[in-house]
Amino acid sequence: MPHTPHHFPTCIWLRCTHPALLSEIRYGQRIIKRAHATATPEETTMLRHMAADASNTISILLADLTTEYTISGPLRRHLIASTNTIAEHATTQLASIANPPKKQS
Repeated sequence: MPHTPHHFPTCIWLRCTHPALLSEIRYGQRIIKRAHATATPEETTMLRHMAADASNTISILLADLTTEYTISGPLRRHLIASTNTIAEHATTQLASIANPPKKQS
């Protein structure tokens, strides 16, 4: 999860209310960090599969959370929107790892 001050309350809220989503976002961040480091071809293949799985899991858990948006108060809506921003950033990066652009010959 990005280490910015405005994400701190969201991180605490997720830890208390949706620990599985927070855990999966952090797992995705570790995959992203490792994928940007030097990796062997075998490790790259494994990271692609891990990234696809993490992205899918985050999307499923986020969908469960966003269904609460319309019945929530202003603070909870803000936290859900902040979580959505964080998760969207992670899933976008994970998707680029899982489905790298094809090299043109």
